[in-house]
Amino acid sequence: MLNLEKLEKLLEIGDYADIRINFGENNSIPLKDGKIEEISSGFGNGVAVRVLYKNGWGFVTSNIVNEEEIEKLINKAYKMAKISNEYSEKEIILKDHKAITDNYKMIGKIKTVSQMGAFGFLTMNWYGGEFLLWLAVILTIYSGFDYIKEYLKSN
Repeated sequence: MLNLEKLEKLLEIGDYADIRINFGENNSIPLKDGKIEEISSGFGNGVAVRVLYKNGWGFVTSNIVNEEEIEKLINKAYKMAKISNEYSEKEIILKDHKAITDNYKMIGKIKTVSQMGAFGFLTMNWYGGEFLLWLAVILTIYSGFDYIKEYLKSN
């Protein structure tokens, strides 16, 4: 688990700094001439750090997400921003905006996986294709209602 308070303290460098951390899952079913070539899925994660020092930006990324790595990235981005500032000819002025923190639900991803699975199974005429199709339909309807509910809640 990341210590967010520690990371916020580390970001108190330069004129502006932010961290973006991503944890995700991907699924792939490539087809060639209507036939499935492979079915694969995986998990990935990454972190991106931006730092502004006067008129220079530093930007670094990594697929290692832990406090030690993020601390190294912040320092590296800061050094890059200082060097960039030396060669910058334009003044950078940031507008003041409230920070946005957001999350998303996995139901949309599960729906997509079930749709891809149903498509693959039905295309190959494999047993269970109809079940996956109905599962995909139900998840699509549920996901649609969930999006509408979230939209109405936010307004």
